[in-house]
Amino acid sequence: MNYTTKEAYLAISKQFSDPILERKSCRLSWKEFPLFSSERDRFKKFSYDLWNSRITIPYPTLCPEERIRRRLMFRNERVLYKRNCDFTWKEIISIYSPEHKQVVYKRDIWWSDMWDAMKTGVQMDFTRPFFEQFAELREKTPTPNVFITDSENSEYCNHVGEMKSCFMVTAAWRNDMCLYSSNIRDCVNCCDLLECSHCHWSYECTNCEHCYKLFWSESSEHCKDSMFLTDCLSCSSCLWCWWLEHKEYHIFNKASTKEQYEKTKKRLLSSNEFRQQFLQTYLSLRSVLLQHERWIKWSDACLWDKITDSSNSLFCFNVWDAQDCLYCENGALWFTDCQDWLGIWVNSSLMYEIIDTGLNSTRCFFSAVWHSCPNSTYIWNCHTSSYLFWCAGLRDKKYCILNTQYTQHEFETLVPKIINHMKETWERGEFFPASCSPFCYNETRAQDYFPCTKDQAVWNNWKWLDSFPDPKVPQWIETLCKKNFNSLQRDTLQQDSSIYKKVFSCEKSSRPYRIQPVELKFYHTLWLPLPSLHPDKRHLARFLKRPGRSAGVTYASNWTEKLNFLKRSHHF
Repeated sequence: MNYTTKEAYLAISKQFSDPILERKSCRLSWKEFPLFSSERDRFKKFSYDLWNSRITIPYPTLCPEERIRRRLMFRNERVLYKRNCDFTWKEIISIYSPEHKQVVYKRDIWWSDMWDAMKTGVQMDFTRPFFEQFAELREKTPTPNVFITDSENSEYCNHVGEMKSCFMVTAAWRNDMCLYSSNIRDCVNCCDLLECSHCHWSYECTNCEHCYKLFWSESSEHCKDSMFLTDCLSCSSCLWCWWLEHKEYHIFNKASTKEQYEKTKKRLLSSNEFRQQFLQTYLSLRSVLLQHERWIKWSDACLWDKITDSSNSLFCFNVWDAQDCLYCENGALWFTDCQDWLGIWVNSSLMYEIIDTGLNSTRCFFSAVWHSCPNSTYIWNCHTSSYLFWCAGLRDKKYCILNTQYTQHEFETLVPKIINHMKETWERGEFFPASCSPFCYNETRAQDYFPCTKDQAVWNNWKWLDSFPDPKVPQWIETLCKKNFNSLQRDTLQQDSSIYKKVFSCEKSSRPYRIQPVELKFYHTLWLPLPSLHPDKRHLARFLKRPGRSAGVTYASNWTEKLNFLKRSHHF
């Protein structure tokens, strides 16, 4: 992710008539960041009354990048383990490693009435830091093994809902027969997608919508039977084109014949060397091809990318129907006056420093993985509750602190005392620290956004996973690598059904992986080559195509200079 400069912040302030009231210094990175006038007004709205006390939320002490890094350390989407359920002791798939102390139940057990989270409740200890007490409560309170809702035959997925026959799909909704994808919605028979919706039979696409048989493309809509498209609209049978609308049979933005298109397409699919040449050209020019303003649609006074039907929302990405929001990402449907969240849904307002939350909630702060819990602070994996403070794993509860039941008067009297204690321990106004996370740094989305080495993680006191839960490959099994991959392509195109029994070695990381039977059928159907990279490497390559925060201020840059660059590259 790119960092926004001091000059860019100043330009944004002037462009959107939002004065910078104060420049603060991040206490971790020492990077300077602004406090906008709209931000101050929002923090006033965050305030609320309890009994005879006025509860306020202090201004942030970390820059926006460090705040999102801290939240992302609580979201493991893609690293799955085999472990035993702590209730039935049967083997399950889980996002929590077997070595972790966290109590984990199979999700069906967790949602049942066979256990009671209130039994883990404790009293507040005013002699200890609060985050330390909460970490102990979170560890001993059961949590579901994965986060799946109303899905069928999709056990190897996480943070998904209404899925059918999907494998290794995360942060997704209403998909069928999809593989190795993230942040997708209403897609069918697709593989290796990122942030796409309403796509069918598509492969290796990023930020695409309503497409059919689209391969190796990004930021395109309503396109079909095409490859290597960038920022195209309603195009069909095109190869390596950009900024085109309503075109057919084009190659490198030049009109072509159907015969030439079919010949080039066949060569692309059959020749690895020819396809790599296309990829290299694509990668060398894509930085000047992305036209970001198209992805701010039906919106007013908004900044960053993929913003739809919104207003007065700065530094937001992939949001729909956001009003008066700041530093927000991945959310949809009726939310207002929110700041610093990632993943929020349906009719929510006055949210701050949260991740994976929403559904008819207001005034919720510093929380993770919860739904329908208005007027709650510092909660983890709670649902359909209200007025919670420092709770984990609760459902249908009210006026609870550390999973202990109180009356309304007791709750409103004790919370201000706890807040004063948190001020003394320098914990007030901060999201959960990394020490409270059940995950290692490189298990989480933080490693995607802010990659670091083990030494850097250890220096910052972040937990680190030394080895991923890859399948153990017996010595007698041949591991296929790049040197014998070309011959394998020919076997695959002849529909060698034994391919899925082989083990592959990633040409970049050397991590082993396999081709699933349904995945092999997908490649056969579309006449696609087998991937030579581990799924994690492929995911990272797609993720790096996302725009950084500074991309939001480049959308009005000099397009004449970009067009001249393309002409010099001999592609016009």
